[in-house]
Amino acid sequence: MPDMKVALTGASGFIGSYTAASLKRAGHEVRALVRPTSRRDHIQPYVSEFIVGSHNDPEAIQALVDGVDAVIHNSVDWSAREISPYDDFEKNVPGSIRLLEAARLAGAQFIFVSSVAVLHEISDEWNGLITETHPA
Repeated sequence: MPDMKVALTGASGFIGSYTAASLKRAGHEVRALVRPTSRRDHIQPYVSEFIVGSHNDPEAIQALVDGVDAVIHNSVDWSAREISPYDDFEKNVPGSIRLLEAARLAGAQFIFVSSVAVLHEISDEWNGLITETHPA
């Protein structure tokens, strides 16, 4: 029997795939939310169940959190970023809030994974250094 059932968003990405592998090695069962267009072959050995959808889909969110002990939210929709800050907000924040609320109602722990991109525009000129005094 697995130690915990863990729901994971962003499992097919770089950080998510390593998170799924680490969770599996630690004896946990991983349920992953993946977009219909996401590759899954590289994480198949670590994921016991795939929920196909997005963190903006209430039915997919419910299926993801049902019966889990913890939710790790590690996904973002980057497609709206080029359009406008408003579209970026609309594609990401409401779905994240719905996921957080679903986890709360399910009694699951919630871990939110973020990115340095929330503090700094990622560009070729950026040196990668973020300090405590870095403008936010």
